[in-house]
Amino acid sequence: MIPHIIPQRRNILDGVSPTHSTVEGDGIISIIANKLHAVKVTAKDYSGVDIGAGGAHFYIQVTNHCTFTSNFKCTAVGGADTTIQTDIWTEMTDSGDGTYTYDYQVEGDGQITVAVVLMNQGKIKADWYSNTALTGTPALIQYLSSIYTFTSGNVYTGRSDALSGEFEAYIYASVSGTHSFTIYNYQGATVYIDNVSN
Repeated sequence: MIPHIIPQRRNILDGVSPTHSTVEGDGIISIIANKLHAVKVTAKDYSGVDIGAGGAHFYIQVTNHCTFTSNFKCTAVGGADTTIQTDIWTEMTDSGDGTYTYDYQVEGDGQITVAVVLMNQGKIKADWYSNTALTGTPALIQYLSSIYTFTSGNVYTGRSDALSGEFEAYIYASVSGTHSFTIYNYQGATVYIDNVSN
């Protein structure tokens, strides 16, 4: 197995630095099939000092070999192995002392990608594009408390309606059961839940 650890930053929880926090464990070094491997994160502040308390939201993603684009999306590499039958995307266990852990195993030989993501609870990631197809590099990336219509010249190039936006958030339901999502829009929109359009 040849693991890949790719640090990914979606947003910053106040006080916790995604660049100073450390990731360690045999789960990012050399992976053996059908053996449990551990990943541990130690949260540090912007001076590199251990936070020493829990409360951050670190997620781990384990996938078949892929690469991350500039807007933090994992794109499968051509001819990627099928080492993992089901991708892993889950919040790591908060130990309450500034460390976060997760154990996993893979079923077969091949290449995988391991990423640790620091999330900011309550924020929505917004990618704004200077076209209507959500293609290319975002002209502007924001972290919002709510979704709204953006009308800035920083994004427009040419026609005033040549603009598209992509919003991403992780939603925690307070109760189990069936939940409905309603979207109101004028120019067309698609909602994806767990990467499946609805």
